[in-house]
Amino acid sequence: MNIIINDFDDPELSEVTFKILRDFKAQHCAAIYNNVPTKVPKHVKCDRFDWEKIIFFADYDVNWNNITPLDEEIIESYSQTETVVIKMMDRLEVRRPLSYQMRKEMYLKHLRFWLDYIKKNHIDLFFSTNTPHEIYDFVIYDICKKQGIPTLFTHQSQIDDTSLLLNDWQKSIDNLPLIMSQLKGKPIKLSERFERIFSYYSHSNPTPGSKITLSYTNQRFTIHKIIQPIQVIIKLLTTLKRTIKRLPIYLVVYTRREIIGISTAYLHWFYRQHTTKADLKQKYIYFPLHYQPELTTSPGAGEFVNQVLIATLLSHYAPKNVLIYIKEHPAQNARCRSTSYFRELLNMPNVRLMPVKTSTYELIDHAQAVATGMGTAGWEGIFRGKPVLMFGHDFYQYAPGVFPIKTNADCAKAMTQIFTGQYKYDENNLRIFLKAVEMTTISGTTDLLYRQQFGVNEAQNSQNIYGAIAKRLTDMGFAKNDR
Repeated sequence: MNIIINDFDDPELSEVTFKILRDFKAQHCAAIYNNVPTKVPKHVKCDRFDWEKIIFFADYDVNWNNITPLDEEIIESYSQTETVVIKMMDRLEVRRPLSYQMRKEMYLKHLRFWLDYIKKNHIDLFFSTNTPHEIYDFVIYDICKKQGIPTLFTHQSQIDDTSLLLNDWQKSIDNLPLIMSQLKGKPIKLSERFERIFSYYSHSNPTPGSKITLSYTNQRFTIHKIIQPIQVIIKLLTTLKRTIKRLPIYLVVYTRREIIGISTAYLHWFYRQHTTKADLKQKYIYFPLHYQPELTTSPGAGEFVNQVLIATLLSHYAPKNVLIYIKEHPAQNARCRSTSYFRELLNMPNVRLMPVKTSTYELIDHAQAVATGMGTAGWEGIFRGKPVLMFGHDFYQYAPGVFPIKTNADCAKAMTQIFTGQYKYDENNLRIFLKAVEMTTISGTTDLLYRQQFGVNEAQNSQNIYGAIAKRLTDMGFAKNDR
């Protein structure tokens, strides 16, 4: 096995990858790490890459004269990858503005390096802690897909303590429909944990604490905004060597954030001036905007990363007496938003902007349908008996009541089914779906934030993650070393 390992640098996760490399006879690996270099067995030849250098600067510390150049045919064959990655680079603007030319140059470096590396090192697996969404990993993923090289990655689901193990981010758990068909007509008994999840989303208003939430903050320039970065910098000095090396970067980041903060304050003011109090007696489709830039839209929503496109389809195909209630994400800043963005939404005659503090659960409960890329609101909607128009890709795209939308025809057909009464909520079908999810997911997480939030036992978490990955690799045809 020759493998690219992405972001398994946490000590607990590093132990998982160590055992995978050991047990599956790995010979060579490329390990991309953020803080601590990934631990590998002594017999494995390992090239280590610093995440910060490659994501922000496409700096692979190589002599480019030794890297096979790109030609027109190669670049054109990856044109779709380029489109996604150029937009994905919005996440880098937390440090500095990036022109199209800068983005293009970085993308071509990523493409050139990994095409060369994968070929010369005979890579036969790309293995990641998350759905590829940090530019370089998406390039690696697309190269592997195009060349028929297996990919495998975990993804934190909307379900507490539950991760997905995927080979393809668009298909997600693509065997769910088959398992659901096999479960039909059989008694469905959910585990205690999944029964709790079903009850929680179906019969209550979830409150902050069981999910990681980003709170809405009124961005104003105050003395605290000057003091806070200084306090953080002082704290960082405790890790002197690394901090001194990165101090100029930290200063640039904080300066950039202050500039974005001032723009965000104005944008929030503009948004508030154009909101309308929700009329819950009116027929409407609820569309909460995704926070951007983030995985849920890039790549999660595909071409609908521009959420105005979603609103346009909804506005065009909704029945004449149905409004579109759009609510901004409470944590959104001036990146990926502008006054022209909101003006474009407001120009649609049936669109109304909702105040940010309006209860999302109240808006879901009174809606005729919920629209989303791959957000939590869609997941919550299906448990509350609402049809969901899904413009992205996630495991619950296979749930009953979800209408995947890729084309104008898809949207028109979904509107007809929803507003002519053809769709009927069926609790038993939802239980079948949830049982199928229970059977195909991992009880554990590779996302440290979620593990801290839910208090997963570290030993059991590590064991579950390793067991699921080892089984999947065996199913994919990789030979395990029986020691």
